[in-house]
Amino acid sequence: MKTENRMTTLADLTIGNPKTVLNLTAVPLSGNPASTLDYLLIDEALETKKVIVEEVSEGGSVPELRMTNFANKCVLIVDGTELVGAKQNRIVNGISQGIELFDREATFGK
Repeated sequence: MKTENRMTTLADLTIGNPKTVLNLTAVPLSGNPASTLDYLLIDEALETKKVIVEEVSEGGSVPELRMTNFANKCVLIVDGTELVGAKQNRIVNGISQGIELFDREATFGK
């Protein structure tokens, strides 16, 4: 990311009203709602069958899943999302490295 892009992004932030409990103060920051990023949330992508999430192998591996994206958009997997199915349900956490991603065009052609 270029420095001018970072500065523009910071300038677009709106600072909300601070909330204080005991010795902790949280200050909400809101970004520009006119973002041009086009994406699907994982729940919507699964419901509309735009993605398939499955085990990486027949035997499976607890910390790993394979996801194939058939959508023409990026898919956002939010931290804390429960991925239901396969051999067992998994909760996505911020340090997960085990989702193997496949590009539909590279795998299946256009």
